[in-house]
Amino acid sequence: MHPAARLASGAVTLVVGLLLLTGCGGDQASGPGALALVVGAHANMVEPSMVDAVQAEIETAAELGSTTTVIVADGTPTASRSLSLEAENPLYQQDRIAQLGTMVREARADSPEVDLLGAIGLAARAVTDAAGPKTLVVIDSGLQTTGALRFQDRDGALFDADPAEVSDHLARTGQLPDLRGMRVVFVGLGDTAPPQQSLPQLRRAALLDLWRGIVEKAGAEVEIREAPLPDTRELDGLPPVTTVPVAVDVAGPAEQITVLRNSTVGFLPDQAVFRDPDQARAVVDEIAAAIKNGQRAVLTGTTAKAGTPEGRAELSLQRANAVADLLVGLGAPAERIETRGVGSDFPGYVPDHDAQGNLDPIRAAQNRQVIVELFD
Repeated sequence: MHPAARLASGAVTLVVGLLLLTGCGGDQASGPGALALVVGAHANMVEPSMVDAVQAEIETAAELGSTTTVIVADGTPTASRSLSLEAENPLYQQDRIAQLGTMVREARADSPEVDLLGAIGLAARAVTDAAGPKTLVVIDSGLQTTGALRFQDRDGALFDADPAEVSDHLARTGQLPDLRGMRVVFVGLGDTAPPQQSLPQLRRAALLDLWRGIVEKAGAEVEIREAPLPDTRELDGLPPVTTVPVAVDVAGPAEQITVLRNSTVGFLPDQAVFRDPDQARAVVDEIAAAIKNGQRAVLTGTTAKAGTPEGRAELSLQRANAVADLLVGLGAPAERIETRGVGSDFPGYVPDHDAQGNLDPIRAAQNRQVIVELFD
């Protein structure tokens, strides 16, 4: 296979650096380190680009003389042969940096779906033996669709899952990569392209919390760059990637029953506290309007089957009351709102433990909700 074609399906390793003839800095004394770039060059995402955050990491790698690897995040991430190139002078070093930029821009997925956690694990293997700083830069939307994480399953319930529970599940099932001693920098989380719908702000916040929790559980230092990737160009002609549902979940006609899950209104894990109260108000604004126009509302809080029955009932009631407070703050008369907390004892409960008694974080997320019923 031609080397350029092989690049599109995997990774090429470069040695980017300037050999110093005399002396060395403190960082170099500990070793040149290694940098792995995980590139989400797949469908449903804008073209990965050399934004400032990525360029800065590459320039640092060049100063250290790091080994640099590019890995394409697709359904089956792979690494191709290594290519070791020494930078013998500054001009040659700049040429290597430019070539690395070209590699990022020209990388392309060659298998359907996205296994981002698998790609991160492969990147970790690429840097693990290096002496010195070990950095992973992940340029991806974060919407994994195959492997250990599948955001499209159960109507996007993974957005509602507790990051600590997901991380514990991955560790317990041997699916968490070893990132100890590494630094992981995310760029472009939540940045999508059609046909994938854009993420509402609260769901993007849940996505960031989830990836932060997973990578920290794996032992790495995490940095998330907020600057969006430029959406000037979409990637065409790539293997398909399943779209992830991101809309508010509704059970029955919207004017009768609305199901508010954790990431829909943005509850913090195990709390009746909103991550972003203003965004939560925007979510329930139409419900408040219906109550102001004469309808009555019953708000029922539910939970997963974790902790004690008393604790579950208390938390579910607190969350129903928190939503009620939002509605009242938007002008809905309090006397038209009734709240209840039923814990995990409700008709739509989804069994959320496996045969060994371990909590399933995805099923548990489906049980954490506030159900709003409107009556004339």
